[in-house]
Amino acid sequence: MKFQLLSSFARILIDIYRCCLIVKTLYGGLAEAICEELFSYGQLTCSDTIRKVSARLEQPLADFVMRCPPVASSLKGCPQFEDKFDPFIMPDLLLQSTAEPSGDSRKRKAQSDGDEGIYWKINWSRFDRYIRDDLTLELLVPKRPDVEKSLRTLVDDSQGVVRKTGDSGGGLFIIDFERATQQMCQYHIESLIREQLETRAVRIFRLLQQKGHLEEEQIEKLTMMGSKETRELLYAMLEEGYIHTKPIGRTNDFAPSRTFVLYYVDFAQTVRAHEAKEHRLLTDRQVKMESIIETIDADETLDDETKKQQIAEVEEMYLSKADRQLLEKFRKAQTILNAAETECERALFIFKLFVDYSQRRC
Repeated sequence: MKFQLLSSFARILIDIYRCCLIVKTLYGGLAEAICEELFSYGQLTCSDTIRKVSARLEQPLADFVMRCPPVASSLKGCPQFEDKFDPFIMPDLLLQSTAEPSGDSRKRKAQSDGDEGIYWKINWSRFDRYIRDDLTLELLVPKRPDVEKSLRTLVDDSQGVVRKTGDSGGGLFIIDFERATQQMCQYHIESLIREQLETRAVRIFRLLQQKGHLEEEQIEKLTMMGSKETRELLYAMLEEGYIHTKPIGRTNDFAPSRTFVLYYVDFAQTVRAHEAKEHRLLTDRQVKMESIIETIDADETLDDETKKQQIAEVEEMYLSKADRQLLEKFRKAQTILNAAETECERALFIFKLFVDYSQRRC
């Protein structure tokens, strides 16, 4: 009879400590104790494992431990194992018995646990995947991230959203939520200007924000555009409410020949005007619906059930045609996105199978 050392099992013994650390990090000390017992004994019944750690296995679906294949038959003294079985299912009788109160110690020893012949072992492939992920993270992620450099980048690129004050102790970094909200409103307003007018109108809008009050001739020179083009864009932006005018008279009578006009941007007023314009239809419809509902509530000839029914009909009726079309458009887009997500998942699964088959041929 010859004996040989299996190098694969020797490597497994080296990885025991790392495996224990992974289990403790993910599931706590109790799971680590379970794996330590299985590492020590090789294989145990679940009831013996629970007794050894003095607690029930709280994470049966962790996949770090798996059931040994049950013996289907014996051929000339050699056990024949089953091919198809669930390696992660817990015996129901064991779960029921652990929930029952313990009685006399002698009687408990004689009582069957319900998992005779069911043994558990370490799922080494599961640990291999976690060790692989851990080593990859150690390679890609720096051990000491440069927090100071990241904060400096945020200060330089956030346009005032993140600011640094003071230098003692590395300085104090502040997040200006008001500035962040203003930046988001700025992006939305510029997007609307770009969609309704053109990109040159956005340039005028930013120029007025930066310089303040400017005349039409000054805007022409600074934007390097023609007088006719500049005038048309200014009038269009003025009509849409993106910019405002302030007349300045050289004399008290404000005669047109002795009065010049300055253009400027009142960002808060622009945001309020846009919000009121976008929600005017909704506001009017809401006011009308509320007045009808108040009339129904004040009607003493109707009982409570009829009032509730009529109020529900009014609320459903005041969903406008445009809102219905928008809702239908949203539902169609959601269906398309769900279908695309399913197709992407199928494609990724096919790629995974291809890689697996390629590795098997190697």
